Amino acid sequence: MKVCFPANAVSTVKHHLGFTAPKVKATRTPGNLRSIVIAKHFGNKVEETVGNFRYELYTLAPSIEGLHLEYMELSNGGFYLSCFDDQLAKGAMARQVPVTWRLGLPQHGILSFDAVSILATAMAYAELGSVHEEDHYRTHFNLLLEYAKCHDEAAAIQQLTHLF
Repeated sequence: MKVCFPANAVSTVKHHLGFTAPKVKATRTPGNLRSIVIAKHFGNKVEETVGNFRYELYTLAPSIEGLHLEYMELSNGGFYLSCFDDQLAKGAMARQVPVTWRLGLPQHGILSFDAVSILATAMAYAELGSVHEEDHYRTHFNLLLEYAKCHDEAAAIQQLTHLF
């Protein structure tokens, strides 16, 4: 007899016993591996994915147009594009920018470049997943949300978007 448990059964039991899930971590992809890493995630749809991300990014926060993109791999197998201001170097990930979330009732907030990038990548995944009806965009969306839940700005992301 085969017994099947819901996918979240183990995490639910661990939560009630006081264990916490390991935090998802993001790692910047070195420059010499960027083309390999992004192709691994998106195959022949790299340009479309990056283009969609840039559109979503500039829609959310027009003031950050033209910034350098970093490729971030997640320890859970996910991936996102993060904008980075070369002029600010070390402090760029913490710089705050105004954001307008347009799904549902418009919401306004202030997030870091990195948090805005997470939202823009999630929106690009959602759009591309619905256009192409491909599961890997939905999978990447869910892996990214898992990371967003443990991000330093998780509360601000949730308050602005109500995604999780």
